[in-house]
Amino acid sequence: MVPEAKYVPILKWKGGERIAIRRLSEDVKDLIRPVLLVTKNTEPDSYCIEVARNWGINREFYMDFHPDFKGDQTEFLETIINDEESEQLSIIPVVSMSSSVDFMSFIENNISKFKYGAALRINNLNDKTIQDWFNEIDQIISDSNSVDVILDTGEIGNLPNGTIDMLSDLIKEIIRNLQQQNRFRNIIVVGASFPKSISVKQNNISTLNRIEWLLWKKINAEMPFILFGDYGVDDPQDPQYDTRPTIIPTIRYTRNDYWYIIRGKYDPRAPFDYTQFHELSRMLIQKDNIFCGADFSWGDKRIFECANTKCTFANCNHGNLTTWVQINTNHHLTYVARQVNQIGAS
Repeated sequence: MVPEAKYVPILKWKGGERIAIRRLSEDVKDLIRPVLLVTKNTEPDSYCIEVARNWGINREFYMDFHPDFKGDQTEFLETIINDEESEQLSIIPVVSMSSSVDFMSFIENNISKFKYGAALRINNLNDKTIQDWFNEIDQIISDSNSVDVILDTGEIGNLPNGTIDMLSDLIKEIIRNLQQQNRFRNIIVVGASFPKSISVKQNNISTLNRIEWLLWKKINAEMPFILFGDYGVDDPQDPQYDTRPTIIPTIRYTRNDYWYIIRGKYDPRAPFDYTQFHELSRMLIQKDNIFCGADFSWGDKRIFECANTKCTFANCNHGNLTTWVQINTNHHLTYVARQVNQIGAS
């Protein structure tokens, strides 16, 4: 029996993230139902094939749009569902509070074509706003067995404990109101606290609190049926730079309630010195209380291999920034999927 998916990561549909989910083990994929964000460079003609190749055939996933997507969302989704390749996909379309009237109407008129239902993504946690919005899309949520609600706190930063408690109380009140309506299949709480820019010591291992995880644990203690989601080891936005950004090799590693940031140094004489990842990987694997072991995930295996390889002209596996998006994300998804499942099983 396949276990119920309890973890809902929101991922940009980009090269690094695609490889990261492709390399997940099948048992970990069973614990995940991701939100795959269509980005500005996503091509509708190849989308179905890419999802099938990287996420898998007949695996449920939510389909939503990243803010940088400036195309016609309705046209994109219509192209997808008319593609014969889409028959092998289990798409759950997402309607958000920023969706256009045309897009919401399209979902309402075609809801029967989505055999796994739809999802409502709420990113304005104001109860009156939520209820008014529900009234506008009543047709979508008429079947309580086929609609999920994603409560997205967005960027919540490094909140102090008192503020986390206040936000937890607000979300629990919203959930109680949703329960009274008895119209929803699943309720998911998602947040993002990974910073847009990292300011930590170089050549060092630093820690950052996973605020969205701490928030969810407070909610879960009273409402164990609530599912958990995050934005992986990333922030929700795609930063736009006027000039080429400063590149500092960094490993983002998840364990317990923390991200461990293993950061290299910036040398203006060698601004793309990715060979530093060998030493950064060695720093990580030497910490038994942090590193999960080479066999934990594909990402962990790559870290272990990088730590134990000397860079030569003929043999150099340190990768580049996209490679480390793959590695960091693969480890994170594996760790959090098992972490959430373990709490749910206890």
